[in-house]
Amino acid sequence: MKPFSTTLSTGIADLDHTIRGVLADDNIVWQVDDISEYQAFVTPFARAAHDNGRVLIYFRFAA
Repeated sequence: MKPFSTTLSTGIADLDHTIRGVLADDNIVWQVDDISEYQAFVTPFARAAHDNGRVLIYFRFAA
């Protein structure tokens, strides 16, 4: 596992630049009508977390 960093990547460079990255312990909440609507965001985020040795915890409150 890599050393802890306070700024994490969303996995999307332009989004990281816009929001200046994700801070450790941030909660990212998406409200969507269909899970496929946020696939373009969650896949790069999960890939970046994995590639950087991060633990990713996912909760879904839906039927």
